[in-house]
Amino acid sequence: MKKIKLIVLAILLVIICSGCKATYTVTYENDNFSEEVVIDGLSSEEQAKFSRFDDPFSLKIDDDNSYTYKNAGERRVFSYDMGDKLQKTPLLKYCFEKIYIVDEKDYIHVETGGKYYCSDFDVVLKIKTDKKVLDSNASSDEDGVYTWDNLKDGVNVQISKQNVIQDSDVVISKRTKDLLIRLAIVIVFIIVIVFMVIYIKRRNGDE
Repeated sequence: MKKIKLIVLAILLVIICSGCKATYTVTYENDNFSEEVVIDGLSSEEQAKFSRFDDPFSLKIDDDNSYTYKNAGERRVFSYDMGDKLQKTPLLKYCFEKIYIVDEKDYIHVETGGKYYCSDFDVVLKIKTDKKVLDSNASSDEDGVYTWDNLKDGVNVQISKQNVIQDSDVVISKRTKDLLIRLAIVIVFIIVIVFMVIYIKRRNGDE
């Protein structure tokens, strides 16, 4: 079964649930992308709709890859390792009329457009990354996790391909260098003033 068909099927099952909640997380860490759909609050009747996924073969993408599926009572989890390229996530493709992924040398830009089809459902999007996020319209962000609680305004995020730690080290190094230069200038200035004062006193003493 193809990946997109499989996950869209799971999403279709989610949106017909009366009280369940879907959290879709895209993780971009160590230059690798992965995705996870967590479905919570399933009733006994709704849980039965996921029985088809108990067969591992239904999650097969190709000979080497398949989704990981966890059955934990009221919770269901679908996860998949995308690799080093971000794909158009089926969840966003289902909820949005248009989705654009611009993959440049230094950054990745993701933006949605057109109509939003999931306004009646409880869907939360999270992007977790160890990279520097240059711009986003996320509802909130904390410790590298960017959350969209309400997707009606769309998704717009630009992520650097550089790690936050690396960027921070560059900033700290630059600030340290600037501080040392300023300190050296101040020290030289003080030394010059001291020598001038000594010179003037000696000159006045000789006279």
